[in-house]
Amino acid sequence: MKSSQTRAPGSGAMVSLIAISAALAATTPVWAADAASPAAPAASSEGLVQLDEVVVTASSHDKTKLKSSMSVNSVSQEQIKQFTPRSEAEVLRLIPGLQVQDTAGPGGNSNIGVRGIPVVTGGSEFVQLQEDGLPTVLFGDMNFGNNDYWTRYDTNVDRVEAVRGGGASTFASQAPGAIVNYISDTGEHEGGAVGFSKGLNFNENKIDFTYGAPINDTLRFHIGGFFKDGNGPTHIGYNAENGYQIKANVTKEFADDKGFFRISFKRLDDKEPTYTTSPSLVGLNGNQITGFSPLSNFDARSSSNQSILNQSFQVLGYDGQLLNETMQGIHVKSTSFGGEFHYNFSSNITVEDKFRWTDQSGVFLTQFTNPAITSNVIGSKVNGQVVGSIVYENGPNQGQIFTGPYLSEGPNIDTNMSDMGSLVNDLTMSGKFDLYTGKVTAKAGWFHMTQRIAENWHVNPEFNDISGHNPAQLDLFAGPNGTGQQLTAAGQAGFNNNWGSCCARDYDLSYTDDAPYFSLDYVLGRFDLDGGVRIDSVKASGWALGGAAGPNVTVSDNLGTATLPSLVVGGPQENLNYRVTYTSYSFGLLYALDNNTSFFGRISRGGRFNGDREILGGNFNADGSLSPSGQATAVNYVTQQEVGVKRRGEFYNADYTVEPGLFNADQIAL
Repeated sequence: MKSSQTRAPGSGAMVSLIAISAALAATTPVWAADAASPAAPAASSEGLVQLDEVVVTASSHDKTKLKSSMSVNSVSQEQIKQFTPRSEAEVLRLIPGLQVQDTAGPGGNSNIGVRGIPVVTGGSEFVQLQEDGLPTVLFGDMNFGNNDYWTRYDTNVDRVEAVRGGGASTFASQAPGAIVNYISDTGEHEGGAVGFSKGLNFNENKIDFTYGAPINDTLRFHIGGFFKDGNGPTHIGYNAENGYQIKANVTKEFADDKGFFRISFKRLDDKEPTYTTSPSLVGLNGNQITGFSPLSNFDARSSSNQSILNQSFQVLGYDGQLLNETMQGIHVKSTSFGGEFHYNFSSNITVEDKFRWTDQSGVFLTQFTNPAITSNVIGSKVNGQVVGSIVYENGPNQGQIFTGPYLSEGPNIDTNMSDMGSLVNDLTMSGKFDLYTGKVTAKAGWFHMTQRIAENWHVNPEFNDISGHNPAQLDLFAGPNGTGQQLTAAGQAGFNNNWGSCCARDYDLSYTDDAPYFSLDYVLGRFDLDGGVRIDSVKASGWALGGAAGPNVTVSDNLGTATLPSLVVGGPQENLNYRVTYTSYSFGLLYALDNNTSFFGRISRGGRFNGDREILGGNFNADGSLSPSGQATAVNYVTQQEVGVKRRGEFYNADYTVEPGLFNADQIAL
């Protein structure tokens, strides 16, 4: 593995440290701070200053971590570089309390949970990912569109800030569990860097760059991004990784410290392989699983079931036409323009507005792995016939009988996310005033976001080899030794019918969330009492079509011809035309024992709206209103209680920071 980088003009000394991840991914060098930047605290004092950092995410006003009655974490760019993350899931693992199940690869599709609140639907139900204080998507668990699809960590990010627990409920919609905010570098200090990383024993090349600087006393800018190319550490036989991200912002400061106005731009076009099951062998003794080991011809640490022999497959379009689709994994495109206005009318009154328009689309085009024992497939029924033999359809063993112990009967999937765009605006006004001997900070805001979800799905049953390098497609035959009726073509056993009528679907949905919210914070001596209320009103509209019986389709391949069944979209159209309003609240109390110790407690209830997960399940009446089952599942509430202590100090000339706490969460339906 090689690594090289150059520092931009205006920077100081540069340090390069090679770090190799467990998967032998790419290095991420650690760069020294720019000379123009304020001196970083010495390592021995880092723990002491961390609790003095000001929280900007989910906060009623400028508070340090020590004085906040919420569980707050901030991860710097330098800390993330040292961890060498390959995906957003690996970035999020740096945040205590988040449970991130990352099996899908760098393109996203991770299950992101938070302490005490399990992932039920998949994706990120209760955790919101933000960029500069605004959500990237309204719902974190959209089918084939989770929030980690649309975010890429790179050197544009100054730090990642996270608020866990009920305090997130009233400062963001659809986030009763946690808010994770990627905060951008805005060019306050002149300098930048260019980094190049290359895979060790696999093909992957990546260039990262970042640069920012003041233009004059009141104007500054920042720009950065990455370019990436290769096939990843699982040695996929074709160029499975290809993409880039460009982000930029320009900030104009107002005179007399009155505030600033910022405009921002982002362009993301990134194709990444996505992985599903990675089979291994284990020993089972009662309920205890032991002795993990790789299959004889497949090592999940370095192998993939994607190959040059299955990098394309056929799809039956809902217009009846056969299409040939190329494997792309998760390929997303996102273009956004945004801005932020912050103005101090006086030392006590501040108005802030953040907005972003985003055009987003993508595809989920991949081969799932579903391990099966070959002897169990022989003798089973496929397309109404008993399977008598299995034959290699392509590759160096084409036409030969397949005798391997295991094969994959997982589907290939083509999901087209034709429009996942959004428009979001968050307007707030805050004021500070004295009350008796204490100080009050009040904040009122209005959040508005419109999210489009337009998709169509094609899920086709398929059979292929499980092999460490370029597995081949497998065809099934009714007779022995490749004789009798051919039951599959190019490994496929049908069109749009792998999981039944549920997953042949086409829909175009729109959701608009308007949420007024209010918070009040009262500081009296060592006590800090805060509370907030948020009222979300979500309007849903659009239509959805599910699966219906389709034609039998005759398809030819390298071995012959097969007639395959299909599903198409049809049946009654499901219409959406309803509104749901619900209330979230959170109240906290903090007592500062001294400058190094504080105790806090919080009770909260936060709601999250179920979006596209509600469709095609009998949840709507003919007029688009919610049926009784839809009303029961439209919103999930999470009630939370937490108490804790924040303590920093010095022990035998070593600094420490600890935040132990007790936490309880319950999830209930509407």
